[in-house]
Amino acid sequence: MAEKSGNNVTQTVSESNDDTVVTAGTDNTASDKTTDKNITVSTDVKFSEGLEFESNGDGTCSIVGVGNCNDKDVVIPNESPEGDKVTLIKEYSFSDLDSINSVTIVNYSEKIDKRAFQYNEMKKLNILGGNPKVDKSAFSSCEELEEIHFEKCGVDFKEYSFYGCGNNAVVDFKECNGTIDERTFQDSNISSIAISDCNLEIEQSAFSGCDKIVSIQASNSTLDIGEYGFYGVGSDAVVEFTDCSIAMDDRSFQDSSIGKLTVTGEKFTTGKSSFSSCEDLTELLIDCATVDLDEYAFYGCESLKSLSISKDKNDTNIKIDNRAFQDCEKLEDVTIGNGEIELGDSVFADCSEKIKITIAGKNYSADELSEGLPQ
Repeated sequence: MAEKSGNNVTQTVSESNDDTVVTAGTDNTASDKTTDKNITVSTDVKFSEGLEFESNGDGTCSIVGVGNCNDKDVVIPNESPEGDKVTLIKEYSFSDLDSINSVTIVNYSEKIDKRAFQYNEMKKLNILGGNPKVDKSAFSSCEELEEIHFEKCGVDFKEYSFYGCGNNAVVDFKECNGTIDERTFQDSNISSIAISDCNLEIEQSAFSGCDKIVSIQASNSTLDIGEYGFYGVGSDAVVEFTDCSIAMDDRSFQDSSIGKLTVTGEKFTTGKSSFSSCEDLTELLIDCATVDLDEYAFYGCESLKSLSISKDKNDTNIKIDNRAFQDCEKLEDVTIGNGEIELGDSVFADCSEKIKITIAGKNYSADELSEGLPQ
């Protein structure tokens, strides 16, 4: 049940057993609870007035244009002035506009149509709460975007939805769950990505070609990264997965410019060639209970000098498949901890002649490990 007062409402979403109860007031603020995490988010925002609506005649409506709204910082309302629920932000409704500085979407769990904001020149986008369905190319080519924030919301982004967007943009996800579809952010001008307390499936080529990235930071998150998910990204980027569970498909970061990679948490698994030919990678630190590096995982990382895998752990499960570090020609220092350890063939073939390999406190040469770990 809701009470309305013009175009401005306060929404409080709370969970009650299997139902979601929505109440409304008139103090022009909005708050939301993401029921997956049972967290309430409150934001003091005033919904924009003057936008153009189109009623569907059944208590629902679409936003179809900017109308006579003059706000520089647009906050998308969830209801029309007549009280119809917004179920669609229609195609081209905010496209190719240069008059808007920022867009904020709060508690919205309906569809953002294809190309709804395409070519918009906004500098900042906030999606807070709710579970919006973002269709193909909805925000593509928003080339002035400097900040893109997702907080406590469901992630349902279709392919190309943010393709080619950004102006050295900062992208962050906080307490979000869902799927970033194929090529969602492909070829975007992004400087950094921050992910915290999330459970995300990042599908094929989702961030591929984002070659301006200098930082990828994830913490307390579970990430499933598809084939080519971050292919060819980075500019000597620092990549840190802290207290995370990471599963990668083949070639997830292949041909990327990464300077340093650090992974800590419960589990780190790669596919084939996940980091192959990352020629700027110099330092690799993995500190996880379970590590599974597939064939050619770091093949041809020609600048890699040091490798540490769970060196201070005793109860680990480590599997390194065939040729995982082959042709890492500068690799000299390798330390691997204790536990259940399985090595494939030629794991360290064609590495530096000076390579020193320590596994469970025992020293080996690369030749001694050419057919796996001696029994």
